[in-house]
Amino acid sequence: MDRTAKVIAIDGTELFTIEAGSPVMFTAFSPDATQIVTACEDGSIRTWRADTAQPIWSFLGHDDAVWNGAFDAAGTRLAAASRDGIPRVWDVRYTGHVTLTGHRGNVWSSAFSSDGTRIATSAADGTVKVWDAGGNLKTTIAAGTTEFGMAAFSPSGAELAIASPSGASVYEISGATSRLRFALEGERRVTYLAYDPAGSHLATTTEQGSLRSWDAGTGKLLRQLDGHEDAIWYVTFSVDGKTIVTASQDSTARTWDAETGKQLRTFDHPLIVGAAELSADGTSLVSGGEDRLVRIWSVATGKVIATLEGHMAVVSTIDSSPNDRMIVTASHDGTVRLWDLETRSQLATIDSQASPFYSAHFSPDGRKVVATSGQGRVNVWPVPDRVPRETIEHLVRCRVPVRLRRSDTRPCGSRNAHVAQPGNR
Repeated sequence: MDRTAKVIAIDGTELFTIEAGSPVMFTAFSPDATQIVTACEDGSIRTWRADTAQPIWSFLGHDDAVWNGAFDAAGTRLAAASRDGIPRVWDVRYTGHVTLTGHRGNVWSSAFSSDGTRIATSAADGTVKVWDAGGNLKTTIAAGTTEFGMAAFSPSGAELAIASPSGASVYEISGATSRLRFALEGERRVTYLAYDPAGSHLATTTEQGSLRSWDAGTGKLLRQLDGHEDAIWYVTFSVDGKTIVTASQDSTARTWDAETGKQLRTFDHPLIVGAAELSADGTSLVSGGEDRLVRIWSVATGKVIATLEGHMAVVSTIDSSPNDRMIVTASHDGTVRLWDLETRSQLATIDSQASPFYSAHFSPDGRKVVATSGQGRVNVWPVPDRVPRETIEHLVRCRVPVRLRRSDTRPCGSRNAHVAQPGNR
């Protein structure tokens, strides 16, 4: 059995071949015929554009081969039956994404404004760009982000802080205009920065391993937090603003008291840590880095309570959804992955088809993810819904058995008629 599905016209002409990556057990058109779904022996479900065979989403969660499935009447959800014995319902409404075109070279970072109407990106072309949520360019700032860099909106959205090899600066942003307010004195090789939720403090990190807290309104240095022994690649505040979280080249993630600067706890890793973030309730910390694993830690004990596997290269960014039920991770393996924190399983994967992903972040409403990668690419993707298991029976047009035998792989509905697949013709 090969790993393809073929789309064939009624007259028998082969239109194109879908490379599914695993032996294909089931295929179907969506009711509006705009998408094709493939279900595979490796447990994956993928959606593809019906006119071009370009991939849209990968849905990961089944632990064994997916034998069969059925669309609901609206074509928004697919109920899938797997050899793992657990029926699942997937939201497959997401037919595309917004591409922000204008950068040249690697795009280092991306961030939504707090109201979700604007996106800031930094890139190796030395610029930071501000876009509206529809992908229209509003303003460009020459920021010197050639080697690395990032930008973050203040909570009010009126200001934009930029980190770069030359230092850190804060700009006023209004419509299509920008104006430099101040540069942070003495800062060089600034790798990352973050505002606290109140917008009163700004934390910065450097390649030299320094962590500093600044008055976000005046640019005055408030305190330096010592402890890391190498470059710090990531910094963020907890939801309540009381804790600072850092990730470092010294193979640790650390938490700090934002008010006093006291170090609270160290989380030791075997290799470089690329990103770390606290849960909304402050009880757990999620980290990722060079060893390709995503770890969930107990803040109280400092022990690992779960490990999420799937990435094949450095994990560069982690971000929690606003409701704290999902995280999104970006990796140099060319994928962005969505994870369910309740089940600790993958929900979906975005594949860049080649370039590493440098960042991925949720929009403030949790409905979108903005991701940046190489070759000037910035994409905004919708986020699939989590569907409660108790609603499964109400979402399908025909009953899908909990367990299916190999001989039970008959499609529900007739829209499979023109999709041929190896081993199930």
